[in-house]
Amino acid sequence: MKFLSITFAAVLTIGLWGFAVNPETTEADVPTELIEETLPIPGCDITIKAENKSLKKITIQFADSDVKTKTGTWSNIYYGAQNRSRCNKKNLVVNAKSSTLTNSCEMDLGCNFQRRYRFKLKSVFEGKTSYYTVYFPSSTSYCEKGKTVINLGNIGRHFR
Repeated sequence: MKFLSITFAAVLTIGLWGFAVNPETTEADVPTELIEETLPIPGCDITIKAENKSLKKITIQFADSDVKTKTGTWSNIYYGAQNRSRCNKKNLVVNAKSSTLTNSCEMDLGCNFQRRYRFKLKSVFEGKTSYYTVYFPSSTSYCEKGKTVINLGNIGRHFR
């Protein structure tokens, strides 16, 4: 069965591109025009900002946070296509009484999409762990197209 799927893939590759790919083929062996045509759709670089005016340390857990476009389904913010990291940091630790911190992420698709974000926050204070989910801009609305700065404001307000 595996032989059939490999053969089918090779036939499909030869039929579509006019050449066969073998495990030893390098990018240098592929015609430049094919490399340009197979690049992924450009993403949208966003910046997530947060500050914490509370006495508790709060972590934004990007690996447990999601994003969706207006016509799409929820997708993990941190793990993108092919399970690759889309953000600079997996977690953003916002210490008590801290100024604004940021994390940059590259969303799939371009910036011309309306998106809704769902962030998982975690606070550990005096041995007690608490979680809170923050939606941006809200649980029922979407950002305007082209919105690249997601300012969560004072995330400490969710853990009083």
